[in-house]
Amino acid sequence: MTANKIGIAKNLYALWVRAASWVQSPFLLAIRLYWGWQFWQAGWGKVGNIPKVAAYFGTLGIPALLLNAYFISWLEVIGGILLALGLFSRVTSLLLTGDMVVAFF
Repeated sequence: MTANKIGIAKNLYALWVRAASWVQSPFLLAIRLYWGWQFWQAGWGKVGNIPKVAAYFGTLGIPALLLNAYFISWLEVIGGILLALGLFSRVTSLLLTGDMVVAFF
């Protein structure tokens, strides 16, 4: 009787793992598309106003204002596109996470 319950539990667990794996891929795609779009929008807004972004970075005490304004703007534009497409997503996510950590502090 106990062996039968263990077998049922194993089958239910296997079913749960298959269902979770099936849902994981579309969910991660939706997250990638959403965050890629958000980064692209933020970056594109900055690319159009580099002097304004550099001036804002100056009020925050960030060094190399113009260089950082260009770097962050294009990082968000290109990184957002790469993230949405799923290309180089680990490296891109690491760079964008660094961008957001600095923005947070």
